[in-house]
Amino acid sequence: MYPGKLKKKADSSVDFFYEDLPSFRALLSPFVVGFFSFIIYFTVLYFVARLLLIDISYIHFISIYPIGVIVSLIPITVGGFGIREVSLITLFSLFDVSPASVVALCLLDSVFVSQVIPAAVGGLLALFDVKHGKKKNEDVVR
Repeated sequence: MYPGKLKKKADSSVDFFYEDLPSFRALLSPFVVGFFSFIIYFTVLYFVARLLLIDISYIHFISIYPIGVIVSLIPITVGGFGIREVSLITLFSLFDVSPASVVALCLLDSVFVSQVIPAAVGGLLALFDVKHGKKKNEDVVR
């Protein structure tokens, strides 16, 4: 299909690609960790939705919210602002959820769930690490 010189380059590029391709076993662990991190993230959002009196089943919520997040990745507006909210308002309206509740959920997700909680966990881990590190240094000095 390709002339001899191009065929050699194409074959070497394909071989190089497959040499560096990780095995299935090497990819399984990050996939499982990523999958469960998304489940935990959307479960936290579900509890936030329940606090906002959004009455929807867990299965429906965990099916709808990721769709809204994926739709927000479509480059329609600058930074995707408003796309997630509009798509989630449309999807949640199928379950008679008020648009104000959906917008409140999106804002809490953007500020609280996506930023404050991870920052607090990171701060606690850093604080623990600093305390643990000081104890290590004190033992070395003695």
